[in-house]
Amino acid sequence: MKNKNIILGITGSIAVYKCCELIRRLKEKSAQVYCVLTSSALKFITPLTLETLAGKKVYTDKIQSGEIEHIDLAKIADLTLIVPATANTINKLAWGIADNLLTSIILATDAPVLVAPAMNAKMYNNPLTQESIARLKQIRGFHFLGPEKGLLACDEEDIGRLIEIEKIVEKVSEIIEKKEKSKLKGKKVLITAGPTREYIDPLRFISNASSGKMGYYLAQEIVQRGGEVTLVSGPTQVYPAPEKIKTFFVNSAKEMLQKVSKFFSSTDIFISASAVSDYRPKQKFSEKVKKEVKNLQLTLVRNPDILAQMGRKKKDKILIGFAIGDKKSLKEAKQKLKEKNLNLIVVNPPEVMGREETGAYFLYPDGEKKYFPKIYKRDLAVKISDEIEKLI
Repeated sequence: MKNKNIILGITGSIAVYKCCELIRRLKEKSAQVYCVLTSSALKFITPLTLETLAGKKVYTDKIQSGEIEHIDLAKIADLTLIVPATANTINKLAWGIADNLLTSIILATDAPVLVAPAMNAKMYNNPLTQESIARLKQIRGFHFLGPEKGLLACDEEDIGRLIEIEKIVEKVSEIIEKKEKSKLKGKKVLITAGPTREYIDPLRFISNASSGKMGYYLAQEIVQRGGEVTLVSGPTQVYPAPEKIKTFFVNSAKEMLQKVSKFFSSTDIFISASAVSDYRPKQKFSEKVKKEVKNLQLTLVRNPDILAQMGRKKKDKILIGFAIGDKKSLKEAKQKLKEKNLNLIVVNPPEVMGREETGAYFLYPDGEKKYFPKIYKRDLAVKISDEIEKLI
């Protein structure tokens, strides 16, 4: 943790006094701690106390002339902590609300985020809070620790107590060390994501139900492990990729092939997570086809197989592919694995396209097979990244 920049977000909970011990422990490990207080936190502790302990300027919602603090702090962060985290802040973060300095930093940072909640048990168990926690885990990959069961400020013995400081420090060390020791650190990774669109006329197109989430989650996970990611994305409704990810947007399979071909030679790892349309109209009409035209017939021609083409140029690169299917179609997936010269193929069931939850088979050239019957796509991105590290 030596010389790592830790942004410590402190929100309005009676547990804020424990942050004094947290700062001391982080400083003992030679971390640089930058405290960011919400307006509610200021009612429980003074900036002077934290500034004395951290040896750094303490940040609040008071704007300093000429400074863009949320961007500056987001950029330098190796990890962002929110301790203690109230229900108010957790629910804001889950829906992208950035109405203070801390939430703005979280929205802007690419660094890992670790949240330690502290609140009344009923607030924590409220379905809205639980939904927000699940959303932050699944979509943003936030780490959560606690809360624990214990005596609360309301004199009740229940869940909601801030987890022990020692456990927070241990988790911080684990997250930072994972990135430092990652075999993906410095590797150039090319990822495709989302569907493609094959236009019939200027307004209509052939496409599919892919959301693009899998490719984006993989890009985020690999960046957090120190990889250098280039993302080639078809049209998606996914929120913008983090700044550290070079993102290029395309529409058609041909456009995607051009971008992939441009970056492939300088790539160490290629992950084809996009759902490329297998066919395109042979003819694209220059103007909108009028509804008066009856019995419109389209002739479809095959699109290029991007992954197969890259497989022929593979050399010593790692190639990961995806397939849609179930247990009955594993034989076909194994054939694709071989034909396209892949190191790993991930098989997902068709009914989960566009959803957060999925299932997956991992198939390997040596015949090894792993099965995950029910897993969130964000967690699947972690599993795939772990497998890539093993392949490296």
